[in-house]
Amino acid sequence: MDEDYESSDLITEICKRPAIFLGDQEGGLGRFAAMMVGAHMALRSSPEVVAELEQMVPPNFHEFVERHFGIPNPGGWGWQTYIANEVGTGVEALELFSDLKALCEESLKSNE
Repeated sequence: MDEDYESSDLITEICKRPAIFLGDQEGGLGRFAAMMVGAHMALRSSPEVVAELEQMVPPNFHEFVERHFGIPNPGGWGWQTYIANEVGTGVEALELFSDLKALCEESLKSNE
């Protein structure tokens, strides 16, 4: 794998052209999540690839999203549902995911 590659690069490219990667304009976050699950299942025999896929979503992202939206009693719906409930379309949800992921990663770096 290219040493300069970062999982965030893939997310940035998907957000720039979601229809190319995910199909129609309404696909957005739901299709991205499905792509992640499918890729993880298909490639689970390769620990290196699984590690790359898992880096696309920080390990504490669910809790970060709950705090970000001020969810006092989380219902366990998952970060995808919380994000989707905040916007009107799947593409907007994918863009919000990308923004929140960047904020979460900044938060992790500042806590190191």
